Amino acid sequence: MNPDLTPEPIDVPVNRRAHERYLIRLPVHLVLADRTQFVCRSFDIGMGGMGVMADASIPVGTQLMLKATLPSKRAQAETLICRARVAVCVLASPGSHGGFRVGLQFQALDPKALELLQYFLQQRQPESP
Repeated sequence: MNPDLTPEPIDVPVNRRAHERYLIRLPVHLVLADRTQFVCRSFDIGMGGMGVMADASIPVGTQLMLKATLPSKRAQAETLICRARVAVCVLASPGSHGGFRVGLQFQALDPKALELLQYFLQQRQPESP
């Protein structure tokens, strides 16, 4: 405690994202290089990546393939398939039903995946800060 009652500085998390994130709840399939598979649920998405809830910890830096069917106003839903890298993996808060919050960073989106993601995000509202 500071005796003169001057406020002490605190660490405030910095949002290092380059793109806005949009709330989304859908199943996401992750496949690691060793063919280990995870079925997760997303909580947000943006041009740079996606946040998912996983039942197991996935080490930061892990490269993987991501597959998620995005709802669409087109005739049918379309599937986003792309490479991603685990940027962050932390134990989820108890109120979120356990598991791990995993931040995935998209890697070199091909033109089809890029067009699909751009189309999908144009239909969404950004999440509140």
